[in-house]
Parts: sequence; structure tokens; C-alpha cells
Amino acid sequence: SELDEGTKLAIAYAVSSIVLVTLTFHARRDAPRMRLWPEQKPWLLAGAITGLTSGVLALGYLVLIKKLGVELPETPSTNVSRVAVALTAIGLAPVAEEIFFRGWLLSCIDDSVADSRHPQWRGWLTPLASAFAFAAVHPAISFVPVFVLGLIASLLFRRTHALGPSILAH
Repeated sequence: SELDEGTKLAIAYAVSSIVLVTLTFHARRDAPRMRLWPEQKPWLLAGAITGLTSGVLALGYLVLIKKLGVELPETPSTNVSRVAVALTAIGLAPVAEEIFFRGWLLSCIDDSVADSRHPQWRGWLTPLASAFAFAAVHPAISFVPVFVLGLIASLLFRRTHALGPSILAH
């Protein structure tokens, strides 16, 4: 393809987001509707604040791995591809990922643990497993900050039963 790497990346984010949402809604077709807004609106602010905190930790992690001499992936080369990557990676992918990881996967893990011989593990195992799966599908170099974000988003979703706070955190 004659497209630059950034544009290809943006297209990959967009297509994978659409596929993820489509598969999630198909798998959830008999499940109760997902809620976007929490009953208590201050949880939206909590989502934004914890997301900013997670972002600051991620920047600290980035500084640390640069100091350790870890080679990082190149950034997109043109302004157009930078904007395309930003729109899909910051706008579309977080919504799709939260619908999948919190709106479907976390609930599935929760149900499985509740039905297991150790339902008492449900409170901590479900958010950890969901966060681990979330981090595992991202580049390995970003595992730690993405795991932290996944854990924050999982805990927000468990507390509010709504996607809005976790999307804002993301």
C-alpha cells in the first residue's frame, strides 16, 4: 500500500474497533442493555480524574523506559496520519474497548467466578482478570500503564455499572 504507517495504523484501529463492537453487541444480544451514564453523576468526574492520574503515571513510565534505553515505536510521520491515529486511538478505540472489556468481558468473568467453587474471589479476581486481558491485547511495552488503566476502568465499572466513567478514564 502507498499509505504511510500512521494512516495504516489509524485504519487498523478503526476496523478493529468496529469489529470489536459488532462482536460484543452480537454476544450480548440476550443480555441486559449496557448503561452509559452512572446513577450518580460525580462518578463521571471520578472517571476523568482517575484517567488523568493514570495518564500521568503512564507518562512517568514512558520517561523511565526511555532513560533505561528502551527503543520505542516511531510516531506517525505526517500531520494527517497523526490526526488520524489520534482520532481513532483516542476517540474510537477507547469506546470500543470499554464496551468490550467492561461491558461484556468483565461481566462474563464476574458470572464465571460467581458460579465457581470460590465466589468470594469475585471482588478482586474479576477486575484483575479484565485488566490483564485488556493489557495483554496492547503492545507489550505498554503493559504496565495499560494494566493500571484497565484496573481503574474495571473498578469504576464495577462500582457504577455504567460505561461512562470508564470511558472517561480511558
